[in-house]
Amino acid sequence: MPNFEDFHVGNMIITYLKNNNLSQAHLARVLEMPTSNMNRLLKRRSMDTDKLMEISMKLRHNFFADMCGEENTGDSFVLTAAPIGRHIENRLKDLKITQLKFATMLDVASPEVSRLIKKTSFDVLRLLKISHLLDYNFFQDFYKIKENDNIEDNTFTAVIKRYEQLIIENNKLQSEISVLKQKLKDAGID
Repeated sequence: MPNFEDFHVGNMIITYLKNNNLSQAHLARVLEMPTSNMNRLLKRRSMDTDKLMEISMKLRHNFFADMCGEENTGDSFVLTAAPIGRHIENRLKDLKITQLKFATMLDVASPEVSRLIKKTSFDVLRLLKISHLLDYNFFQDFYKIKENDNIEDNTFTAVIKRYEQLIIENNKLQSEISVLKQKLKDAGID
């Protein structure tokens, strides 16, 4: 797990992009966001785990595994939406740490801990700090390593991916048809 003081999630993503000959503009396109917003996002030391999950999925690279120091490639992992607040709450119970004591450890007011354990998405740096405080790597809860890579799984995954692509293409075509219909209507052609 990376050192809290030195960690910079934007730099981690930029390094991945450079190592794979991808531009920040490419990432902005796949995330469907303006390049200027992408530049600002990557300059930040931290980001929300939901955004990191989205980037991992779009680039087919598990940044959560990177933070755990594990080797990962394209289809060797499955990302999961971890109920991270509940995982933190369970870890506190395992360690017999009260929410009040945890609030002191985190240097926050105790109501903040109640809000934290209800959350599903966290600021990466805050989660890194919590991981260090509770001696548990919560980033590993966001993914599972595939143990078997059989043909049925690959076929099913390929069908699902193709179905998702077709839905996206269909939505784009529907949008283009609507625009064309409106143009024809505006031109007085029905």
